[in-house]
Amino acid sequence: MFDGNIVFTLAFHRIEDAEMYQYKNIKISDLMLDVQNSRFSENADGQREAIKVMVENQGQKLIKLARDIAEKGVDPSERMIVIENDDLEKGFVVKEGNRRVTALKLIENPSLAQNKTFESTFDRIKKSRKIKVMDVDCVVFDNEEYNHWINLKHTGQNDGAGRVGWTTPEQLRFMARNGKESFANQLYSFIDLFPEHFEKIIKEKNRIKITNLDRLIGDPSFRKSLNINGVDGVLFCSQPLIRFISELRKVLNVMILTDDSGKTEFTVNRIRFKEDRANLISELQLTSYSPQLEKEWRLLEPPKLSDVDNSDEQKNNNGSEGSKDGKDSGDNESGGKDSDNHTNGSDSSDSSGKEKGKDNKKFNPVGINRNHMIPMGVSLKFGTEHKRCHRIFTELKKMTHSEHQNSLAVMLRVFIELSLNTYFDTHKLVFLDSKNPKRTPGLHDKVVLVSNDLFEKKKMSGAQKTAILSYSKQMTNAGSSLQQYVHNPNLIPSKEFVNTEWDNFQPLIESIWKVVSL
Repeated sequence: MFDGNIVFTLAFHRIEDAEMYQYKNIKISDLMLDVQNSRFSENADGQREAIKVMVENQGQKLIKLARDIAEKGVDPSERMIVIENDDLEKGFVVKEGNRRVTALKLIENPSLAQNKTFESTFDRIKKSRKIKVMDVDCVVFDNEEYNHWINLKHTGQNDGAGRVGWTTPEQLRFMARNGKESFANQLYSFIDLFPEHFEKIIKEKNRIKITNLDRLIGDPSFRKSLNINGVDGVLFCSQPLIRFISELRKVLNVMILTDDSGKTEFTVNRIRFKEDRANLISELQLTSYSPQLEKEWRLLEPPKLSDVDNSDEQKNNNGSEGSKDGKDSGDNESGGKDSDNHTNGSDSSDSSGKEKGKDNKKFNPVGINRNHMIPMGVSLKFGTEHKRCHRIFTELKKMTHSEHQNSLAVMLRVFIELSLNTYFDTHKLVFLDSKNPKRTPGLHDKVVLVSNDLFEKKKMSGAQKTAILSYSKQMTNAGSSLQQYVHNPNLIPSKEFVNTEWDNFQPLIESIWKVVSL
């Protein structure tokens, strides 16, 4: 006989389950919506947009759910499914329960709805609620096993108060983003179909974070720049195969770049927001192909290269944006710079060993309106003896004009002089002013000496030297902007001007460190 006061609880679980997830009570303020939620047709750009899209998407169903929560609380039999956030912010990303979390956040802060009608509705719900929910029970997964349980949950809508089942497109988007056929994985698979064109990238594939690739492919502007389109979870392309390979290679080449320590340089900060992704598109000169091909081809079922009619490609390229002579304006992988003059970390030749750039005489420089002073893909090697210069360069690559307007300008001046001094000392150059033997070299004097030495060593062309000396004469004197950035408290740096200064000094900087790091 059992004592009626004794309650027996039976728990069944596999030993390995303990490592897959844990139960935890989490504050609503520590929960973040999944910006890649399968309810969204496009990835949301941050938490505010995710809430706004959810409000627009769910409408009255979300209000119905919020009223039910305010009256009865959150369903105690259903835990939220979350994962720890691996981004810069702390907290947890909700993989299952985004509607409930949205409702809870809006009840607490109606202004997040960003819609006057909904704000007033949620304000009334907040004032009349019977239950105040500040935290919820969650199950925290440390792997992707949660996908199994999410698939099982989405049946029955109950007018929006219960779980709103996914429509067919939503199911397909979930499968595409989390299964073998996710958009990012489709790009991965495409690369493997053409190993002769992506040889270097395939070797360094582990450096390309799937989350970064997914963030890019989720941006409509990025897809448009590559002429790719997602239809029911399947990617299609409307530009010629050869050109698509070339444009995609531009992106992947910068994503596998490493610094001297072997650390991958490309981080989520380069593409975190829409503006960042727009800057990447501009810097890499990704241009939408026009007019589009009449018949799109599926990425995982591309036409055979041997079947591509070169005359048709040439004919189509005549209408491509940025190319008046029908040549592939996007095939130069150095981000628009002449590969002989600039080292951007990209291959200077294709897999067949043929030099690139000879058929790409027409190109546009990287846009001077970019948010990062140092263009995407520019890579320098410093060796082990020049740690400070290495660290300054690394910091400069991360800094943006929108957040570091003055710091960028000042540190540009510092980095140029440190680079010149390093070369000056390493090669024991001697400055002599016959008219004033006691005079020490100024910044322009160092530019002249270093440029002449690089030219004599055949590390810089005559045209490059002439351009650098001409520009330096204007920009390194006492009244120039490079000096005024440091000494004039009234000068506000211009993004376009600072970027132009970098662009003009870049050949010199690259030549310096190419020689010093040998």
